[in-house]
Amino acid sequence: MKILFVHDLVFRKRESGRISCNGGLTPLYFDRFFDASYDHVEILSRVCATGDKGVDFDTSVFSISSGSVSSYANLLSVRRFFEILRGLKAADLVVLSTPSVIGSYCAVVCFLFGVRYVVEVAGDDDAFASKRGGRLVTAILKILMPHFVRRAIGAAYVSEFLLCKFPNPKHVVASNVNINSIRVPRTIASSLSASRRFVIGFVGALTHRKGVDTIIDAADRLILTEGFKNLKFIIIGSHAESDWEAVVHARGLDDYFEFRGSQPQEKVLDFMDSMDLYIQPSRSEGLARSTIEAMSRGLPVIATNLPGFIELLPEFVLVQVGSADDLAAKIVSLSNRDTLQKCSELNRKRAGEYLYSELHAQRVMFYKGFGDENSNSPVG
Repeated sequence: MKILFVHDLVFRKRESGRISCNGGLTPLYFDRFFDASYDHVEILSRVCATGDKGVDFDTSVFSISSGSVSSYANLLSVRRFFEILRGLKAADLVVLSTPSVIGSYCAVVCFLFGVRYVVEVAGDDDAFASKRGGRLVTAILKILMPHFVRRAIGAAYVSEFLLCKFPNPKHVVASNVNINSIRVPRTIASSLSASRRFVIGFVGALTHRKGVDTIIDAADRLILTEGFKNLKFIIIGSHAESDWEAVVHARGLDDYFEFRGSQPQEKVLDFMDSMDLYIQPSRSEGLARSTIEAMSRGLPVIATNLPGFIELLPEFVLVQVGSADDLAAKIVSLSNRDTLQKCSELNRKRAGEYLYSELHAQRVMFYKGFGDENSNSPVG
């Protein structure tokens, strides 16, 4: 049986036929389908032939749909519309990732032609708000998302908040995080007032939506205004919307920042083990996988007061969205050994609820429930 998986991430397809992706989706993500007795995943997304290598996909069980596009503008092509429609009808099960532009487009096509689909809700309807043209996309998503999530034959959510906002009677709530173990109790050895470097980390797309600008502004205040010269910020991620290293250089903060680019998960965890504090000042978020990974390493975490973080973290570590002053003040107020140790212990305990073995079993059981259904029969 074949899954048609619809997303917005950029996949690379070489002339040799090799498929790769460096945008956060690895082959492990798709085990939920294979372990539910599907034997092939066809990916309908954005595709190009150049760029970073990323993680390779096994082409014996993965393929790129002919309906895939190099840019969103291709969705306006009549030929591409019919290619997408054929792909939707040919699949045994259609899985639409949302919020996404291509997923929303396919949801409309599915509605018009009676194709059944499952939706994976990984974020809120404002996920595109900080991007170019984001206001228009956000306005469309606010109208469409409640309808196409409700009309799906099932929905998988990364948080309880998203289930409450976009309900579907047949659902599972299981974060996409992949944690295999919880680190042994962590001993906090440093604080902001210590003489050695106090390392603050961030992992994610280097975008305004993830709050990279907020991190730089908070660092400016802490280092240049308040004089905390022992700080080091480690920034891990790709897909930069701005030249953040140039911004840091212009502020005179070169000595306090390290940009490590995209890293495999095992390297990310190694970096996390060298950090004293983790920050995630996102403007929009479903349930940040990197935050839960940091919690699993016993890292104290500061995040914004978004619903997804409210589910994960105590109120005293949350800050206002977009407020660099609030973030800087929170770093100072939390950064003593006793408070950091308390946060570390709370986070390890909470992260234990997101072990891959448990969540994967829930996802597999969810998708097994569609194995005997004809995904192309009319809706309703």
